[in-house]
Amino acid sequence: MHCSRPLSLERRRSLWLALVSIGALLLLAAPGAWAQTSERITFDFTGSSFISLLGGTIVTPPDGTMDIGSADIYVEASAPGVYLPGGVFLLDGMTVAGTIAKNVAGQALVTGTYSANQVGTLAGTLAPGLTGGNFSSDLALYMDTQIGCTGTACGLLGLPASDVGVSLFSVSFLPVSSLGVPGFAQINASFAIEVDGVLGTMQLVGVEVARSFIPEPGTFVLLASGFGILAAARRRPGTRSPV
Repeated sequence: MHCSRPLSLERRRSLWLALVSIGALLLLAAPGAWAQTSERITFDFTGSSFISLLGGTIVTPPDGTMDIGSADIYVEASAPGVYLPGGVFLLDGMTVAGTIAKNVAGQALVTGTYSANQVGTLAGTLAPGLTGGNFSSDLALYMDTQIGCTGTACGLLGLPASDVGVSLFSVSFLPVSSLGVPGFAQINASFAIEVDGVLGTMQLVGVEVARSFIPEPGTFVLLASGFGILAAARRRPGTRSPV
């Protein structure tokens, strides 16, 4: 009797990511989908976003910095500002990075760095009412967080802690307010995060900083082809989910 071995977590994740890439291609290869032009909106997260750890014991900023924070969305548009509800909606290039610095009650000096970079492009559809994007696939972020600690309370806090690898966030809906108002679009999304057992929240508030109409119809296919997402095959076990 021949018995097949169950797929390891790594192999299953690699297969899942490959299927996501193929799914994005199929979505955009539907009749007429690739033929549409788009509008790109760029958001900056550095103004009002924050990361909270240990139930709010550490909130960065002000307990540190968010030096980098941005993302682009691409919305199917027949002309500048003319969107099609149910049309293609892409999230691309999300990235955040900064530092952590907090003296906890004089008993623990916590310092570190964090970064998150989107792997591949997340493809979905524009929600009715132009309120954001609907997705059926997970958002993949390559996370690199290093938190050091010195002091008598470090053990009680579960520090030091480190976390490196691709995390998957279930994003069924990404809210974008004032999408149809140039200069005023805003993303407000919350994600539950974990750093080596240390729980927290990443609250991303993105304000529009640029908007441009892209007349080349092939943009959606190039972005959603998913070539970059396959790099996430080297992922350790574990997933993340947004709040």
